[in-house]
Amino acid sequence: MRDQLLTPDKRTSPSILVADDETAIKELVREMLESSGYKVYTASDGREVITCLRENPVDLLITDLVMPEQEGVETICQARQMLPELKVIAISGGATLYLKIARLLGATATLQKPFSMDALISTVERLLGAPTDSPAVTWSDAGVSVRKP
Repeated sequence: MRDQLLTPDKRTSPSILVADDETAIKELVREMLESSGYKVYTASDGREVITCLRENPVDLLITDLVMPEQEGVETICQARQMLPELKVIAISGGATLYLKIARLLGATATLQKPFSMDALISTVERLLGAPTDSPAVTWSDAGVSVRKP
């Protein structure tokens, strides 16, 4: 079952699909990215990712590599076949070998869990640029700092 259905809209900010079977991680990443001004959708496994991408392509896929139903490396390969220009961040708490394989098979960037929100946001901004309709936000392990433009 899809966590959030993608619906057609005119986006002013880049859109991101976050896939992780760990609800707490998926929701934390979603909240941080939305607070930074990105449009975020979620999925719990690779099959949901592929279904969502068929309905509405996004600008960036952030996917865990170890998930039920369909793991992340297979998901990355399928997603890149569907959308060759899709940017992908592979995340994993497992061995760094998985992240190296993901990079070889199409991930644009990788992050080893646990990662800081600063690392996540800076990687997303490097790949997509900062959203056009958001306040300047910086994340730190101590909390959130929001600066009005």
